[in-house]
Amino acid sequence: MTYNFSQLYEQLSIEKKSKVSVGLDPNLERIPKFISEKSKIALPSDIVLNFNKFIIDLVADFVPVVKPQLAYYEKLG
Repeated sequence: MTYNFSQLYEQLSIEKKSKVSVGLDPNLERIPKFISEKSKIALPSDIVLNFNKFIIDLVADFVPVVKPQLAYYEKLG
């Protein structure tokens, strides 16, 4: 069966008993040091990737969707 976004979001909202979405807003100046220090390479893209993974792993069991905040990524180039 193929789902569109709305159907999948509705299904996951019911399963997780939540309609909350979490925004991924990577501001390099505000990312905790333990995340930036975990990065093998000190490139902004590597730090942002580790930040996103950390947030997604933290909320995956509780929220149906995460949403990248495009403006933050555009700012990083």
